[in-house]
Amino acid sequence: MNYAGISRPASGVEHYISHIVDMRNEEFGTPADLHGIQCAIGTYMSVKLYEQLKCIVPDKEKAIKYAESFDISNWNDRLRALLGKGAESMINLERSEGKYDKAKHRARLEVILSNYRKIMDVIESKLPKSAELDELYVKLGIPISLTEIGIEKELLPEIFRASKDIRD
Repeated sequence: MNYAGISRPASGVEHYISHIVDMRNEEFGTPADLHGIQCAIGTYMSVKLYEQLKCIVPDKEKAIKYAESFDISNWNDRLRALLGKGAESMINLERSEGKYDKAKHRARLEVILSNYRKIMDVIESKLPKSAELDELYVKLGIPISLTEIGIEKELLPEIFRASKDIRD
């Protein structure tokens, strides 16, 4: 944070997952826990996903086809169903920043593809392994899944997907 001059580097997807859980709690009275517990669970979810990502070979054409078929209206409806009125701030942020703009997507895709090996090296060398987290979380009595704090299993993928819209 000191290097960047802002706190954003300390607030990744694990925090965004916690924010989604809090937004649902505020809107619908669904379960939530302490921010640190939710972030720990988000960290675990993220590490598990990064481990899966290591097994994927990027496919530029498939990514472009997916982006071209992406329906922002449908996605906004899904956000509203997940978050209620809290979704509107995320939808408005997208309108102003244009994250789902096709040209911006292509530019990000090029950056990812040209740095893919470096990204995978960082994932491999800098992130803890889920087995290490399993051991640590058991020792500390920390849950590893949002279901352990009362969130429905069916919501987990949608919560993770929605977390990307907390910030640009």
